[in-house]
Amino acid sequence: IVPGRAVIFEPGSPGFELALDEEAVTYDFSLNVPWDEDKNGLPYSRFLGRTVWQFAQDKQPLFAINGHQGNYYIPNSLVIHDGKLIVKRSPGTEQFVTGHVSLTGRYTFFVLDKGMERFVDIDIENDQPLQDISGIRLALTGPVLWREGEIVVDRIRQSRMPLATHEVTFSDQTAQGFSLVGKDGSGRIVFITMAAEDPELGETCLRDMSAVAKTFGLVDAMLLGVSADAQQFVAGLDMIIAKPRKGSRIGKDPRTLATIIYVPGGDVAEIPLMDSSGEKDDGRFIAAMERRLSTIIERKRVHVQRVIGFMQKFVVGDFEAMYATFDPIKRAEVDKDEYI
Repeated sequence: IVPGRAVIFEPGSPGFELALDEEAVTYDFSLNVPWDEDKNGLPYSRFLGRTVWQFAQDKQPLFAINGHQGNYYIPNSLVIHDGKLIVKRSPGTEQFVTGHVSLTGRYTFFVLDKGMERFVDIDIENDQPLQDISGIRLALTGPVLWREGEIVVDRIRQSRMPLATHEVTFSDQTAQGFSLVGKDGSGRIVFITMAAEDPELGETCLRDMSAVAKTFGLVDAMLLGVSADAQQFVAGLDMIIAKPRKGSRIGKDPRTLATIIYVPGGDVAEIPLMDSSGEKDDGRFIAAMERRLSTIIERKRVHVQRVIGFMQKFVVGDFEAMYATFDPIKRAEVDKDEYI
């Protein structure tokens, strides 16, 4: 059983913001590494940025979650921020010999601009966008699980040095923590984070996450960070902090992040709930209510239970999912050389 939390933003919810650490973006993996022992003998240097918990303590948001897949460790880490494409222009992991490799190709972004949330494809040549992106305030790239109601998880490919939009460092059978962002058929934006308390007892893989996305009715879904990147904060609730996956060289947790998606706010204790008549004290929260959902999906016996509370037009639901029954021996084989 793997616990998780879904945060569902209704249309009309507050807009999303991006915290971007420029020094983390420019971290040079050909000069330093953020793990203790390196096969090339490179010295340790802390990867800059902040954990979601550190960010939450400083900014006191209502909600915060790890940003894009890759965390600017790997070459195909991309975000659009205030109309500009933020590309990693220094060597990433596994670029000790090659140096920085410019990105060229078509990349899929999930736009999080208020009222304009959607997938867009951007053509890039030598790290430069070919389309006009000046009107996009916030968008992230990453591997896509669902698009326009079609499951496309099989397009995701493992690569030692990911460059294309659908390439990642892990296999489809890798068990680890996950975060994702998606959009359901009603236009609600959903963030989901899943992380086992003890990864040795099993965690989710790509297929599990696509199944969970289906359970929540997502027609579009994209992976955010995985392994120890997966972190989620909701004001007044417990933090979710995933542990590094088995075989990770980056064993320091919680992991600092280059990007964090958040909704500004204050201390939840200072925000009153509705009274019993349903009147809003300040318009920020509506009455809490509970609901439970059990379902079986994709023949994986994924059992989901949600207790949902409505807060500032968004829904917070805790649930548990039974991860897929992949062969643990094969799983160990694909995990042993992976590092993020």
